Amino acid sequence: RRLVENGPRNYQQEVDTWNFTATLGGDFEVMGRTWYWDANAVISENDAHQTFTGNVNAQRVQDALGPVADCTGACVPLNLFGGVGTITPAMLDFIGFTQQDSSGQELLDFTFNITGDLFDLPAGPFAFAAGYEHRRTEGFFEPDPIVAAGLSSDIPAQPASGETSINEAYLELRAPLVRDVPGLYRLELSGAGRWFDYST
Repeated sequence: RRLVENGPRNYQQEVDTWNFTATLGGDFEVMGRTWYWDANAVISENDAHQTFTGNVNAQRVQDALGPVADCTGACVPLNLFGGVGTITPAMLDFIGFTQQDSSGQELLDFTFNITGDLFDLPAGPFAFAAGYEHRRTEGFFEPDPIVAAGLSSDIPAQPASGETSINEAYLELRAPLVRDVPGLYRLELSGAGRWFDYST
């Protein structure tokens, strides 16, 4: 029996999102050499609230379909065997409910980078770049208590939440060995490495 008297199922969602980004940068002198640096931060948050109508509480449907003598208080007996229009507003008020879910996510990301020349080689300066990043994400989903109890006519869902954090660092080196010699325009040696640690 499709509860056509209850109207169509409607889903509405209101989402608030904000994002903050900041960057600082500069340079400084070390033994006559200029080094450059930058620091960056990103903070964002997402907050959502969902409303779903047209759902029914399975426990209340069971109560309303049970023996009439047991349907007391706010309970309104339910008859599923009539034609369209036989399910009254009072019946729908007892078995229906407005599903309300909420969810949210947060992100924090911080990075720092520095570059410069360490010393001179015959073919040019020995250069380096290094950096660090810390990133943390977390989120949650909180379904309607009736849904979490498995009593809705919709897909069941359970509350969930979690977070992850990541730390990363890198180092890059470049050593120009030979430049502008007969038969060889340039020869460089470079290396790069990255270390990371995931909380998972």
